[in-house]
Amino acid sequence: CIQASTGNATSNASYWTKLAAKGTNGTNGTDVGTVITTQGDILYRDGSGLQRLAKGTASQVLKMNSSANAPEWGNLSSDWVLLGSATTSATSDLHVDLFSADYDIYKVFVHNWYGSAPGNGTQMQFNTSANTPQTGNNYRHLFNGWYWNNSGNNTAQRNGGWNSNELQTSNLGDGTDDVSVFEYTFVRPFSASTRTSVIQTGGGHENNHIYSRHGHGYYNATEQHTGFTLKASSGTITIEYIRVYGIKTS
Repeated sequence: CIQASTGNATSNASYWTKLAAKGTNGTNGTDVGTVITTQGDILYRDGSGLQRLAKGTASQVLKMNSSANAPEWGNLSSDWVLLGSATTSATSDLHVDLFSADYDIYKVFVHNWYGSAPGNGTQMQFNTSANTPQTGNNYRHLFNGWYWNNSGNNTAQRNGGWNSNELQTSNLGDGTDDVSVFEYTFVRPFSASTRTSVIQTGGGHENNHIYSRHGHGYYNATEQHTGFTLKASSGTITIEYIRVYGIKTS
């Protein structure tokens, strides 16, 4: 204030003179508020000025682009990535569709699987699209195992098929105390130019005996598979949870 003043605006140069003022917003006078406009936006500078990077989606990470000159959102880079999980209770089947071109190998862990009646068998089919299992006679499989009962009796158990309409692994228990646990490894299921293979190992407890299984399944046709379907030879199934992981090979 350069002279006595009452009620005069600071824009009146007869009473006020500017002592200090803010600088320009951003680069070359760009107002930051006109660049980032949405909650979650990120502000960065490219070769000419300020730029907006819109927010990413859930679970994405911030990384540099392929030219290493600007940030971008992307999926976490890892050789072993959790793709999803699923569960089911007293349903006829469970469809899991998480295969894509991003991975060549998939690991699937099935925890606490049981059926609605003892002795019903586990079954698997490959899906060609969401919730669409293939039922044609292209499945070939062999699973070897052993069982041991409460009387000490034990013997080999074997299950297989040639050009059948599903992969049959083993029998199932019928409650939370009689469950099966399996691990599956799928090799290049999403490739339309190769035949899908699956390696399975696991076992379980049923009534008065414990059993184990290990084997291999093969789909005798070149077909792109988006996932798989689990069910029982009869009745319903309950699965506490499934975890699906993708493994990069290059």
